[in-house]
Amino acid sequence: MEFGTRMERNHWTTGLSANFSEAAQFALISALKDAQKLKTLEIGMFKRHLKGKYRQRRIWELWFDCGDKREYRLLGIFGPERKQVTFLIGCYHKGRNYTPDDALDSAFKRAGDLTDGKATTYERKIPTDR
Repeated sequence: MEFGTRMERNHWTTGLSANFSEAAQFALISALKDAQKLKTLEIGMFKRHLKGKYRQRRIWELWFDCGDKREYRLLGIFGPERKQVTFLIGCYHKGRNYTPDDALDSAFKRAGDLTDGKATTYERKIPTDR
C-alpha cells in the first residue's frame, strides 16, 4: 500500500520515489518482488523501527541499494490489513541526515493523517516478470 490523499492518488511517482534514479526504482521493485515471494518483508529489508517520537507511530525503515553508493530508504508502517505495509515517503540517508530534510517529520505526519482518517492508502501492485 502507499500513502495518498484525496488530491494525490499517484504518490509513488509524485513523491514516494520520484527523486530516485531509474536504477534505484528498479532495485526497489526487485527487492519488493523478492520479499513477496518469501511471504515476509522482514528478511533483511526492514532494518529497524525508528526511535524517539517516530516510535509512537511505529515507523520503520526499509533499506535497499542499487550500487550507486546512496543509502536508499522507504519509511513506512505496517497495515492497514494484516500482512500489508504502507509506504509513507522515500528518501536518502547519510549519517544522521535525511534527504529530503523533512522526511522523518513527513512520515510522522502522514502516519498520523492515516490514523486520523485525513488520508488513505492506495494499493500499488508490484510488477511481475510474467
